Amino acid sequence: MPDGSPSRAVAAPTSRDDTPAVNALNTRAPSRGARGGRPDLATLMQEVANAQVVLGEPLAWLADPATSDIPVAVECWVFDPSFAHVILVHHRWRGWVAPGGAVEPGELPRTAAVRELREETGLTVDLELTPVMACLRSYRADWDATLALTYTSVTSEEALIGEPGQPCRWTPLAETWPGSFPEDRARIRQHIAEVAGRTGTQ
Repeated sequence: MPDGSPSRAVAAPTSRDDTPAVNALNTRAPSRGARGGRPDLATLMQEVANAQVVLGEPLAWLADPATSDIPVAVECWVFDPSFAHVILVHHRWRGWVAPGGAVEPGELPRTAAVRELREETGLTVDLELTPVMACLRSYRADWDATLALTYTSVTSEEALIGEPGQPCRWTPLAETWPGSFPEDRARIRQHIAEVAGRTGTQ
């Protein structure tokens, strides 16, 4: 098992005051009543319906009026063409996790995923049109669970540029990386196996 130190990690530049600049899901718990810009219910339900894998009860969560002001999250699984590496970012308390963050007011989930990937890695890629996974997860022990939609892409193994205080890297899929969502390792590998089965690749 690796010790968690990045192999081929890209150290992000520090901000002028040495304070990491991270997005809303990285810094605070969702604030009820503070958003008002979440994608409409029909759009989110359609994204869940289109997901290849649905875990938990995200449709019931969306239909619950009590969750209507909780931000929706997006994540990105981005692979190299050989499916030997996936991009991860090192979050200050979640460890190595997929790039992602909160959907901002007026954004569609896939658009938010493209933006988050660009902000956290410097890459602009074309993500698949529909999510590979929809699930409910909490990004910190004292936060409400939220809907998380995961989008995928394959791109050449380009150099990455992380955010201040949050390095990123192309992580070997043979590695067991430490992070808050260890179950994602098996899910990512299962997704790759299914892609290989559809395309006839190894």
